Amino acid sequence: MGITSLAACGSDDADTSSASGADGTPVEIQYWHTNSDANGRPAVQALVRRFNAANPGIHVTERTYDGYAALLENVQTGIASRRPPDVATVGYNSLNYVAGNFPVVPVSELVERYGDEGPLRAMPENIAALGQQDGRQIGLPYGLSLLVVFYNADLLRRAGVSEAPRDWAGWEAAARTIARSGGDPAINFQQYPGDNFISQALIAGNGGAMTQCVSGETKAAFAQPPAVEAMSWWAGLIRDRLALNVTADQSMQSFLAGRAATLITSIASRETLEQQARFDVQAAPFPTFGGKPQQLPAGGNTLMVFSQEDAKQEAAWKFAQFLDSRPSLETWVHEKGYLSPIPGVARDFTARNPMQAVADAELPAAIPWTSWPGRDGLAATQVVSDATDTILGGQKSAADALTPAAEEIDDTIAGASCQ
Repeated sequence: MGITSLAACGSDDADTSSASGADGTPVEIQYWHTNSDANGRPAVQALVRRFNAANPGIHVTERTYDGYAALLENVQTGIASRRPPDVATVGYNSLNYVAGNFPVVPVSELVERYGDEGPLRAMPENIAALGQQDGRQIGLPYGLSLLVVFYNADLLRRAGVSEAPRDWAGWEAAARTIARSGGDPAINFQQYPGDNFISQALIAGNGGAMTQCVSGETKAAFAQPPAVEAMSWWAGLIRDRLALNVTADQSMQSFLAGRAATLITSIASRETLEQQARFDVQAAPFPTFGGKPQQLPAGGNTLMVFSQEDAKQEAAWKFAQFLDSRPSLETWVHEKGYLSPIPGVARDFTARNPMQAVADAELPAAIPWTSWPGRDGLAATQVVSDATDTILGGQKSAADALTPAAEEIDDTIAGASCQ
């Protein structure tokens, strides 16, 4: 079905009509997101225009913010002034914080009131879980990205590495081989400030976890042996000059300049690398620790509804389902570079793009990106990030940094319930 015949809701053949306000004027709703003019906003605007054209009883206005933190600050301000967004994209790693501190209308309630036109039912169980809190559907998973290893195939060939390894032992051995050719350390994680995307992937991949439920309370679990082992290994790579420890921008620059053999980051960087790399850039799956199963925190965002008025709430739910419909996701995958939360979308595009296919094949391994609950949940994220910086910088061992960090978080989120 072509994009020009988009339905109002998630199902491709749904009725496009929509009730207007009580006085016959369109129901006005706002959609807040974080896509800039250079990074996805034109696609957002095109989708909004198509929805408005197909739904004369609803008019959506989109508004963009510079990152999820800025968006959440403005949502909070909007709630205080009783003018919140009707739909907003919320990062997966803020889901529990928002669900516990903001008057979000859970998707489970929206389905009960207005029905489900298909997106949620079409998602695999592990993908639907990205928008859940203790099994309750809070948001509708939308933007979706996973970690991959982008690598400079030309550099690997020159160094005598015939193919990209599939586990960390293989990459460590390859990094030692590549080091003999000079350049920057080969293993290059792109780390962002206050971001635990990489650390959670390594901890989960080694059989650990960030949180655990103890007697109905959420507790930190990242000071346990599997987590300490994973973080100690990462610090050891840096100490042995097999891995870089630089800013996110420097990480990207090192890879594009042909100095670092890899860039380990979200698949969302694929298009940037295709456009800017002057070498044969390819992608491999995020590596595993031996025979342990791959577990990857999902980056991206979930659609949340904040409307409190019935008419706006119904319109917002209709628009959220439209964004998560197959035709809309087809556009989103092409234009933004995200993965689709619904299987089979953009199949031709993925088949033509081997790097996208690598990330797409990882979807069964997707797990929720840890979102700390409670009033100070966002502060807990920073505690983990600070501990990680201390470990990677060599100031403390993993055990000495993670143990007090876990204790601090347990105090910070004390009383946060779980199931």
